[in-house]
Amino acid sequence: MNNPMKYILLLGILISFSGTNLFAQSTSDSLKPKMKMVKEVIYKPENGELKSRENLFDSKITSYMIFDKNEKVIENVQYERNGTLYEKNIYERNEDGVAQRAIKKNSSDELISYSTYEYDSNDNMIAVKTYDSDNNLTNIQLNEYDENGNKIEMLLKSPESENGWKYVYKYNFENKKIEQFRYKPDGSLKDRRTYTYDENGNENIEIMLKPDGSFTKFVSEYDEMDNLTIQNWFNEQNEKTHQTTFEYVYDEMKNWISKRRSSNGELGMVWERQIEYYE
Repeated sequence: MNNPMKYILLLGILISFSGTNLFAQSTSDSLKPKMKMVKEVIYKPENGELKSRENLFDSKITSYMIFDKNEKVIENVQYERNGTLYEKNIYERNEDGVAQRAIKKNSSDELISYSTYEYDSNDNMIAVKTYDSDNNLTNIQLNEYDENGNKIEMLLKSPESENGWKYVYKYNFENKKIEQFRYKPDGSLKDRRTYTYDENGNENIEIMLKPDGSFTKFVSEYDEMDNLTIQNWFNEQNEKTHQTTFEYVYDEMKNWISKRRSSNGELGMVWERQIEYYE
């Protein structure tokens, strides 16, 4: 991921897993065994044919993640397609499991960059600062929150500039995000998005509006584990232009171990996971 601003955003996602149902577990599942390690293989099926899971994880895995006993990620490793190590991200946490620092290393175990995290008195992450291997500050993420702990603004910028990509968020009375504004570094609006939710709290309609008046509507459906199964795209004339579907296979702990994505009915990508749990 070459864009440094995207890298900062990715770090925030990895730390919080916000907006994703990585584990497919609810509060009632809190007594179930926690994940210790997840190995993942991602591939494009040839002629729509699936690979056998047998021996699939013995070599050339795509990535793996290691979790602490509270199921918070402490290590994330990515591999090249040929099976060689690409990069490693290590997350240092305090005794409460709160991320303090993320370290990124290359395949030779050399430092590429590291990020530090700052929090307010309510444990809201208010700043992420990324440094290169020479300790030069390269990127900054600044967050603001409302009294309910909802992130209402995020700024991604370089240390040399006061401006950057800015995201502004609005929420409803249930503290669910209902609107997002994305601004370019010059202050102009890139796009605006609105969100509505189904009775289970899953985002079922997203509308992306651009300054020129064009928009795209995304209508989503979910399974009983609250994982996305269908997403239809519609244009300004309410004509369906695209459909993405997902199929899942779950283990006995209700975590998915296989995910298959199809576009307009054609299988295009498969994720396979091997999950090890704490005893």
